[in-house]
Amino acid sequence: MECFICSKRIEKGYLCKDHANKLYEKLKNREGKIESPTWKNHCSICGEHENRTIIEYPPHGYFCDKDIIEEWNRCK
Repeated sequence: MECFICSKRIEKGYLCKDHANKLYEKLKNREGKIESPTWKNHCSICGEHENRTIIEYPPHGYFCDKDIIEEWNRCK
C-alpha cells in the first residue's frame, strides 16, 4: 500500500505516520476545517462528508475526522 498523500510505501492503512500526524494536528487545531461540507468536500479516503468534520489539505484533497483519528491511532 501507499500513503494517499505522498505515495510512501506503508504496510497497511491509508496514511504514512508523518501525514497521519500532520492531519491529526490540523484536526485538533481546527485548521483547514470546512464549516458546511457538501458532496464536493467528501473525504479522499472514505468518500463521506455527512456527519463528519472535514479538513482540507491542499492540494491533496479533504480528509474526515474519523479516518484521520483511525490512521493516527494506527500509527502511534
